[in-house]
Amino acid sequence: MISQVKLIAEPWDVGRLDSYEVGRFPPLWSEWNGRFRDTVRDWWRSQDGVLADFASRICGSADIYGARAKAAGPAPRSISSPCTTDLLLTIWCPTTASTMRPTATLLLSAGVPLLLGGDELGRTQRGNNNAYCQDNEITWFDWSTVDHELLEFTRDLITVRRRHPVFRRRRFATGPAAADLRWFTVSGTEMTDENWADPVARSVAMFIDGATDPDVDPEGTLLCDDDFLVCINAWWEPLTFTVPADLAGRRWDVVCDTFEPSRPATPGPHLQVRPRSAVILRSLAGGVR
Repeated sequence: MISQVKLIAEPWDVGRLDSYEVGRFPPLWSEWNGRFRDTVRDWWRSQDGVLADFASRICGSADIYGARAKAAGPAPRSISSPCTTDLLLTIWCPTTASTMRPTATLLLSAGVPLLLGGDELGRTQRGNNNAYCQDNEITWFDWSTVDHELLEFTRDLITVRRRHPVFRRRRFATGPAAADLRWFTVSGTEMTDENWADPVARSVAMFIDGATDPDVDPEGTLLCDDDFLVCINAWWEPLTFTVPADLAGRRWDVVCDTFEPSRPATPGPHLQVRPRSAVILRSLAGGVR
């Protein structure tokens, strides 16, 4: 039925001189979030002054969509798509490990993840960002070159997203609702305004409380979840993150490591995060030990 149609805009090149319309479509429309794509790329190539913008993008881009979401209801408006493999071709020679970073960013961000077909296989368009008119090797799928490690990694992350509603909440983590979200420096201290404004900051840890202000399913059941600590390092060298003091007494298990998928499952109070990578830790609901 027409009432069930999803309205999704590709909000650029629409005929005006200023044709970049991200955030300008009316209520009930979702949009391809070009700001998400560009900021994720800039973050993982370690560009200066990106930290605060990166945090906004992975939390659903409330600065872009928040006002219109109030009129349209809680449905997500950000359609997030970093186009991982070819995005990385403009940064460095892509490997399985390097492609996992933006893939993890995409699948664990607020909003609706949009994965380019073939990105889960390691497919590349050889850096061509607009290959619609190409009927050749640039757009064909070569099934003999599937990156099975990347494919398994992507499957695992999709499973994490499906199992954990904390990554699919239908609201922005701003205002009073932000009690479920805390940000920390690499040393485990709360982020300050000065930290956010630091132009060379390239690391951050995000704590998500799975039980605070959860969504409600259609039957009225609270969608409470486990807690997560996401440690993100965009430096070109490894960093040792310290688990915040009030969270250090818990048992934390590694859900995902984009650099070393086979790392030990239970880290201590200090966690090394390898260059340009992210580690996602999970603690049982309520911090059960």
